[in-house]
Amino acid sequence: MKLKEDEIFALNVLIDSLGGSYHAGEDPPDAYLEMGENKIAVEVTQLIEPAYQDDGSINPRIKEEAVAERIGEKIKRDYSGRIQTKQSLLIEFSVPVTNSRKSERELRNELDKLIDVIHAEALQAPYDVKINDNVAISFYEYDKEVSAERRIEYFIFNGKVSDDIVENVKTTLAERINDKKTKIKDNHEGSEYWLLLLSNVWLADRNTYDLAYAEASLSHDFDKIYVVLSGKRLHRLFPKDEANSMGSLIK
Repeated sequence: MKLKEDEIFALNVLIDSLGGSYHAGEDPPDAYLEMGENKIAVEVTQLIEPAYQDDGSINPRIKEEAVAERIGEKIKRDYSGRIQTKQSLLIEFSVPVTNSRKSERELRNELDKLIDVIHAEALQAPYDVKINDNVAISFYEYDKEVSAERRIEYFIFNGKVSDDIVENVKTTLAERINDKKTKIKDNHEGSEYWLLLLSNVWLADRNTYDLAYAEASLSHDFDKIYVVLSGKRLHRLFPKDEANSMGSLIK
């Protein structure tokens, strides 16, 4: 099995912190970790912030915001050089952004007109224009120069994402652990079976994960569970090492 980019990233953090080497597994497991004489089966997965739907179901936030993210990055690339040094534009997306081609076309048309008016000095900041129910543009001017990468920025609003970080972590932890624990095979190679989680939950740190895991009361057969946090920091979530509970790296 060929490892995915996110799996390679997480596994590299793991061996940078704990030592050893790894190679792809037969899926399951995703990989095998070689540490001296020990061979360890490892499942790898991402923890993605949940978006709670009206019918009670849950979607990954990244999936819901993918269209807006893609359009925003293309606009930044194509328009940053057209904004003057003491000005900036903020594009505001409200998901879901439907009909991506139409939304991008309408946004580009409005940007072209807006930039022409700005260059003609016929527009006074701050100025806001709503393109449709899901896309709007705000224009600002400053006394000092704005760096090139900040002359066009975008913001994505998702009303289906909770601001309760612990609850978000509990939800995605439960979903991923319950899914991955079914992948454990009794006849796998290796002395242990580990779960390696790559965190993509906004503002979640090691203390958030410890609290969420304790509150979730999840059952599983993994020997160890690690979380890769921002800054390539590795945190052992299970079993909790009380002697090192304040450390960011727990072996």
